[in-house]
Amino acid sequence: MIKPENPVSTSHRGSTTTARLFIRIDFGDLGSLGPGKVRLLELVEELRSIRAAASQMNMSYRHAWLLLDSMEKTFGLPLIMSRAGGPNGGGTALTVLGEEVINRYRKLEQATLLSVSPLLEELDHVARLHRWGVSTDGVCQKRIGT
Repeated sequence: MIKPENPVSTSHRGSTTTARLFIRIDFGDLGSLGPGKVRLLELVEELRSIRAAASQMNMSYRHAWLLLDSMEKTFGLPLIMSRAGGPNGGGTALTVLGEEVINRYRKLEQATLLSVSPLLEELDHVARLHRWGVSTDGVCQKRIGT
């Protein structure tokens, strides 16, 4: 499974941009999928608990459960399943679909980053220049906030 740092940031030509790119996929009436929901799935997989995953993300159990329920409605099948107790205790695990959603989202995120990182860095550079009162055409302007 691909697990890049969240959010997507990039290094290009030796410098690191502070601009960040977040990908949210809108499925129309079916809902949406973005970095928060994917991270929740990853934490459920890692911690084997909705409650622990919610706590890690500083959200209530109910909010986490509602997000997981919304993803089930989006994809039409459960992305998580409960496991009964036993010698190792119970817990929550991802279904095959849950794992597939994470993998496909992370692959999409990486492919997007590879294609837009030079443009993201350029935009970050322009923002930094203008923030300090230098325009891209070389004309000095008043610094924002002064």
